[in-house]
Amino acid sequence: AKIETKKALNDLENIIKVSDGVMVARGDLGVDIGFSNLIFAQKRIIKTSRLYGKPVILATQVLESMVNNSIPTRAEIIDASVSVLEGVDAIMLSDETAIGNYPVDSVKILEEIILNVEKEVKPELLPPNNIDDSIAAGAVSTSEFDNDIKLIVAHSRTGNSIIRVSRLRPKQIIIGVTPNKELYRKLYLLYGVYPELENAEIKDILDIINNSKLIAKKYINNGYILILGGDPKSEIGRTDFIKIEKI
Repeated sequence: AKIETKKALNDLENIIKVSDGVMVARGDLGVDIGFSNLIFAQKRIIKTSRLYGKPVILATQVLESMVNNSIPTRAEIIDASVSVLEGVDAIMLSDETAIGNYPVDSVKILEEIILNVEKEVKPELLPPNNIDDSIAAGAVSTSEFDNDIKLIVAHSRTGNSIIRVSRLRPKQIIIGVTPNKELYRKLYLLYGVYPELENAEIKDILDIINNSKLIAKKYINNGYILILGGDPKSEIGRTDFIKIEKI
């Protein structure tokens, strides 16, 4: 859903509930609600999207000056940084890479800004919507206080377990494992998620644990990993177990 009008803002929660993802279209939105109100609208859209576990993309004039200049303005750097601190899943460049003179530099500089700011992002334990959210929150809380946990491996056939962890912004990277090829591609939009396509046959939780350890070895040589997901024998879409394993 592209949020670009005052009417959309007035019905924001209902729109987000039925959307696969959300885009903050700041250009048209700023014209419709007044530019002085834009920062509050942006913050609200990002917060609400995260509450419902929907990926949120920030767009429009992120590094606009780099269409013609090799470095961004200080204001643009701060703008992009604030967006990361607010919790966006992705930042989209448009003119900078479509018609700009410095498309590669624009991407590199934005990446540098994002990676630098992400070091300061702290996990935010959002209010749980159900027991599955509470389990995910417990997993993230555990990983935050245990420095030995190097990775979070989330298994999901529907994406729910992965989304539940991503929305809480843990400090560890999240390996999102799924057998669903379409979902696998969508996972690239989620904050902190490195998608992995699951090819192994999964019959029970033990299979999930063993496969998680194999996948984790692509990313770390040793240490502990936190595994969560749904029991293959239980209802699809649930997050009903967490497990810590040593690599």
